[in-house]
Amino acid sequence: MRSLSLLFNLSFLTLLLLDETSSLSQIFFVLRHGETDANVAGVIQGSSDFSRLTEKGQQQARKVGTVVGALGTIESVYVSPLARAQETFTLIREQNKNLPEATVWHDLRELDMHEWEGKDRITLQISDPAAWKAWEEGNAFDLEVSGHKPLVDVWDRATIVWERLRKNSNPGTSTILVCHGTLGQALLNTALGRDASFFRDIRVPNCGLVEIDWPTDSPAATSWRWHHPEASSRWTLSEWEAFTKKH
Repeated sequence: MRSLSLLFNLSFLTLLLLDETSSLSQIFFVLRHGETDANVAGVIQGSSDFSRLTEKGQQQARKVGTVVGALGTIESVYVSPLARAQETFTLIREQNKNLPEATVWHDLRELDMHEWEGKDRITLQISDPAAWKAWEEGNAFDLEVSGHKPLVDVWDRATIVWERLRKNSNPGTSTILVCHGTLGQALLNTALGRDASFFRDIRVPNCGLVEIDWPTDSPAATSWRWHHPEASSRWTLSEWEAFTKKH
């Protein structure tokens, strides 16, 4: 009888532990790089690697570094292969020596803009007015560049990033993704279960830092909040959509 009782207690404890693990969240921080010379000049960067941080961009990276230092334990960091993102993380890590070394992940590059890359906004408004209008208005499914649909493609890539990342992240851990503005939008929206039609709904500024709370047993993230440039309250998707309707 004692052995049966012990077995029952152990089984019950195991179920409690499993239930606790399944309810834990994976926390992801999406961080955009600092301002670049191309941002200032109004030049499309896409996934090209010609741009570099301005002095202001470097200052932004150092400023968000103090915020990163207050996030608590970070188990892993992934960074885009592009120099503007890597320089941003280098400046952040100078202030936070306890951060793990970053893993460079090609899928964290910015969206591919093909023949638009390196061209300024005024040139594109003249040479490709229909596509430029779709870009400015956030019409993801109408935007076509060089025979590709850049926004649809980056949303698809963001979905793949989450699938791989969540498989490799343990419950209760925190991860930082150092990447880009449009990819950052795609990551946040796909985490919330939203497609590319929501491009421009939640914009990520230079060195914007957003936290995504994703329970391990949920098909989508349940809430998110800003840590930088200004801290915000935690939003659920329904709360955010109600807020945007009023404003």
